[in-house]
Amino acid sequence: MIEIITFLTVITMTLLATRIAAVALSLTGMSDTSAKFQARSAFSGAGFTTSESEIIMTDPRRRKIILKLMLIGNVGFVAIMATGILSFMHLKNDKSLVSIIVFLAGLGFLLFLALSKTMEKYLRKIIQKYFKKHTSFYVKNYENLLCLNGEFILAEIPVEKNDWLENKSLEAAKLDEEGVLVLGIRKTSGEYIGIPQGDTVFQLDDSIILYGHSEQIDEINKRSAGHKGEVSHIEGIKTNEEMVAENPE
Repeated sequence: MIEIITFLTVITMTLLATRIAAVALSLTGMSDTSAKFQARSAFSGAGFTTSESEIIMTDPRRRKIILKLMLIGNVGFVAIMATGILSFMHLKNDKSLVSIIVFLAGLGFLLFLALSKTMEKYLRKIIQKYFKKHTSFYVKNYENLLCLNGEFILAEIPVEKNDWLENKSLEAAKLDEEGVLVLGIRKTSGEYIGIPQGDTVFQLDDSIILYGHSEQIDEINKRSAGHKGEVSHIEGIKTNEEMVAENPE
């Protein structure tokens, strides 16, 4: 019986480790979906080679979480295999119905814990409360924080030749009047300008980080220089004014 209990305990601890890591990653600003995927990938060692994983490793907090999870994963799989073999040997040698019932009931309960949305909700609250009290992981999920639900998005668009934004200052572009905020500019030199001022000029090959309505950002990204682009800009301002009038709150 002790082998079965040990096996179930090891699985429980591994499930809890990935859940804690996923919550920790989400508190650094990752979406819940990405956090869960990367936590499970790092724990299993499978799939942790995506471009998103490379971005994760540039953040010292996320890197620390992932490295610890990889270590736990290596130890965890060895423990699961060892205790699992002992458990099955025990079941094979011990024909008692009680051992089989305990084993199956334990696996069923763990499956319930893994799939239950209610359990996930309460466990997440407990983990978040601990992290907020004892660590510096206080950043909330950006997707929820900025309402990135498909209507509003965060986007990085390039400044290409003959774009409407090329060689135009932030003040002259008046993107805020279209309901679009410029959060930052990534220069070709590698320099990043956060919260740029009005006299900042959008230059060729710059990358601009924007927040706003998805349709408006898409239109700005396709907008060409010249009279046609100015007309589109005026239409964008009118569209934003209409949206604000419809939703005054």
